[in-house]
Formats: sequence, structure tokens, C-alpha cells
Amino acid sequence: MALGCAVVAADAGGPAEIITDGVDGVLVEPSNVGALAEALTRLSGSPAERRALGEAARVRAGDFVGAKIAPQVQTVYTRVARRRTP
Repeated sequence: MALGCAVVAADAGGPAEIITDGVDGVLVEPSNVGALAEALTRLSGSPAERRALGEAARVRAGDFVGAKIAPQVQTVYTRVARRRTP
């Protein structure tokens, strides 16, 4: 995503939380090889769609750079540590 590439991923777990289907990537049903092949074939034949998804993916990836994520992770760790301190 950070390189501006269109992403095709399973609609489960982390990818499903990060990618908005049809906006900054394509999500397909997990374990559905046919859906994966269809998505890849569609994108391979559509340079405009690949470019649009890739650009949106690059922008979305900016939400996960270290400078943005590190303070959030630190906040979670601090909260957990405070709960464990007697």
C-alpha cells in the first residue's frame, strides 16, 4: 500500500480492518480462490482502477507510519502497565 500498489487481500483479520473494499484495495472472501483470481484478473485489465486503488492505498498507508502509530501503542502499553501495578 505504501508503494501505491493496488492491494487484493482476504476479507478477514488485519486486511479487513485496514482496507476499504473498492476504495483503497479489493477484499475477497477468505479461501475463495475463484474470487481472488477474478479480482486479480479484473485489476490486471484495468490500469485506471489499479492507479486509483493504488493512490488511495498509498494515502491510507500514511495512517500507519511509525510517527502516528507509536504514540497510540505507547498509550495502550501504559494503560496495561497501570492495570497490572498493584
